[in-house]
Amino acid sequence: MDDENAVERVSLRAVAAEAGVSPSTVSRFLRGTLTLRGETLTTVERAIRQLGYVAPVRSAGNRTGLVGVVVPDLANAYYGTIAETISASLRAQGHTALIVSARGATPADADAVARLLALRPEGVLYLAERRRDPAVRHIAEARIPLVLVDEAVDEAGDAPRIAVADYSGGWQAAKHLVSQGHRRIAVATGPEDLSSVHERRRGWRDALLGAGLDPDAQLRYSGHYTEAFGYEVLSSIMSVDAAERPTAVFIGADEVALGALTAARELGVRVPRDISIVSFDDVPAAAGTSPPLTTVRTPRSQLAERSVETLMALLDDAAGSRPRVPSETLSVQLVVRESSGPPPK
Repeated sequence: MDDENAVERVSLRAVAAEAGVSPSTVSRFLRGTLTLRGETLTTVERAIRQLGYVAPVRSAGNRTGLVGVVVPDLANAYYGTIAETISASLRAQGHTALIVSARGATPADADAVARLLALRPEGVLYLAERRRDPAVRHIAEARIPLVLVDEAVDEAGDAPRIAVADYSGGWQAAKHLVSQGHRRIAVATGPEDLSSVHERRRGWRDALLGAGLDPDAQLRYSGHYTEAFGYEVLSSIMSVDAAERPTAVFIGADEVALGALTAARELGVRVPRDISIVSFDDVPAAAGTSPPLTTVRTPRSQLAERSVETLMALLDDAAGSRPRVPSETLSVQLVVRESSGPPPK
């Protein structure tokens, strides 16, 4: 019996003992050949999580061909497009994507990632939705090659990150609105602990300062990247007295902007005549809204492809054939459409 199998069996026995089931039950469950339900499922998943079980990574000569892809929300157009491109890029490299939806916020998310790791992926591509994510620490501690896609995560250690130029995008969006003559420019972004949110707001702030405007005097909103949040933002802005009301808003994601446009239609607000909207991402729906969204285009396909290439380089590095690939930041571009214009007279 080799050392790798010995470590795995001891770990399986520990999980089995904790859960009160047989080692073969745990092994078959982790391989996906046995379906557990009810209290047994809850007990086994709790034992895996509490004991921190992670299957050992196979050697370069015994690769699985599997790559884990952790995505916060597959229903979100931004994340869904990236996950689809990652999957296609991995197939082209002879690998198979194991896609897991997990936000890193609940025990169920931790269980999902633990089960993913138990399938022995060669590496993991991780799209995070929060700056602190314990599941990422488990991946790093298991010494599984890891690439962060877009967001930074504190627990990732020195794992490379492929990101987009969030600061530049925020600056371009706000600069465009300033150039249109706006002086009251609200901002609505995602959770404030996200690195992308911090950078987009910093770009917005610097563009306003460069125009002699006070960012601290502007309305600022933070929330989740949902249409419901966008609806709330636009409704809140329009409830402000007309003399103080923002004439424009920079929204940190198209998904949120779609909700803002819905609120505008229901409230009889004319975009951009009454308020201009500039967003971020340029998801496919952005060009087909009414009016079409002015938005910062992120290179989603390039982001996905470069992330896969970086992971492949890490896997080769594990075999001693190539150096590690550093982190990378991809350029973004403002796409001007019809949702932005001069402020109302």
